[in-house]
Amino acid sequence: MLEGVRTGWVLSSLSPQHAIAQAARQHVHCAAGQRWRWDGVDFEILHPQPGSYASHALKANARSCTLKLTAGGKSILLAGDIEAEQEAQLLEHDASRLPADVLIAPHHGSGTSSTYAFLQAVKPQLALFLVGYRNRYRHPKQEVVERYRQLGIACLRTDQSGAITLEFGDSITTSAYRRDTARYWR
Repeated sequence: MLEGVRTGWVLSSLSPQHAIAQAARQHVHCAAGQRWRWDGVDFEILHPQPGSYASHALKANARSCTLKLTAGGKSILLAGDIEAEQEAQLLEHDASRLPADVLIAPHHGSGTSSTYAFLQAVKPQLALFLVGYRNRYRHPKQEVVERYRQLGIACLRTDQSGAITLEFGDSITTSAYRRDTARYWR
């Protein structure tokens, strides 16, 4: 893909030896505090902490880039594959940056993420679970989905809805491929 799409740089938590990092024109590690503005959208990396790259004991998920995008007073938090420990670190370092209108559920709604404290700090109106149909991990976990619902957070799942499109304006509107293009056999 990097050969087919003109790309100036790749921001990731991958090791410099990873094939994607090697293929990138320029590879930059994501680190909390990085910010930029592009086409009227503010981008901010909230996790991982820069010092985390010195630890070889961390799993790749623990270093997932957590990105917040904000435009027109609305925001979305892409939490990557962080788990409860990283959620706690985010709460400790700067919980005031966490609130977002939409949350991409951490780690696909696994049982190791989406703690009450994290969800209460983010306060999303909507959560998206990016999961495949009948995935081998059985994500999202039912108890995690229930946690979102108990907090009044609307949930959409790609395994049930298909592709989900969000439009940010005065409000956030969603379209779900399977709902909006229903066929008689569905």
